[in-house]
Amino acid sequence: MQDTRERLIRYLDDAWAVEKGLVSTLQDMADEVNDPQLKNMFEQHRQITHQQEENLEARIRALGEEPSGSKGFFTQFMGKMGDFMHKAKDDYDQTTQDLMKAYATENFECAMYQSMEAFATSIGDNETANLARQHHQQEQEAAKMVWSMIDAAAIRPAQVTDASTARAA
Repeated sequence: MQDTRERLIRYLDDAWAVEKGLVSTLQDMADEVNDPQLKNMFEQHRQITHQQEENLEARIRALGEEPSGSKGFFTQFMGKMGDFMHKAKDDYDQTTQDLMKAYATENFECAMYQSMEAFATSIGDNETANLARQHHQQEQEAAKMVWSMIDAAAIRPAQVTDASTARAA
């Protein structure tokens, strides 16, 4: 059975790998979208994610360890999420799918940080608990922002089609 310190390091390392992987994913999403507001939102969250990655790395090092770079769980998670969706047919579908993936990811991260906070609190590691709480709050805010953009992205193709039809008439 793992001791509490090993488990804590694993939680931190897993979170570090998630955030590290998301930095490039968020940049890809920013590059794919055709809406300047969404592009800006993805780029801003990429900056926050990069800071979270650095915070986690610093905490791991403060505990006398090095990040391992294991990405197994997150890679599997993102792969499965991609399996559930059809390949985007156009830019509109890509934007909507990116927002759906982002929303699912933000909620995954909320759960990840909630469990880290609970575990750290239970073993008396207030520094890690506070870090997890801060990151959890940032992820909740990001999830709310992404959620608020899904409807507009989903209806945009209908608005473009309606406008095209009106001009043709």
